[in-house]
Amino acid sequence: MGNYSGMFRRVRGAAPVLGLMLVACAPHSPESVSGPAPYDVERLCSGLGLAPGSEAFASCTAKLEGLAREQAQNQNQCEGIRQRALLPRAPAGGFGNVIATSEADYQSCMSGALTPPVQLLLPTGRRLTCRMIRQQIACD
Repeated sequence: MGNYSGMFRRVRGAAPVLGLMLVACAPHSPESVSGPAPYDVERLCSGLGLAPGSEAFASCTAKLEGLAREQAQNQNQCEGIRQRALLPRAPAGGFGNVIATSEADYQSCMSGALTPPVQLLLPTGRRLTCRMIRQQIACD
């Protein structure tokens, strides 16, 4: 029993260091947190048959850029929730529990902060609904 208690103390002492290493590895590059990915909304709108320079094209790009911007704002807010959950304190269930809980909080926030879809009117009169799915714009 004495061998195990000494080993447990060493592992327990290393847990905070391991936790900090895991937090440091978490993605927090500017493009993944602070703004939308570089969506090619102009190419998407022209691919839908909208002529560049037309009012419909300008409306399409504005709506899709707004969709991406709102998704990025939601992601930033949820990332803040995850980071607050990772702040150093005495974890009751260990650092692994803190990391798992912070990730669950982030996922819960992201699923609750769904960006509402936008409607696009095509030259044919057909309406498309576009929404953000993860980091991509999908229209149907």
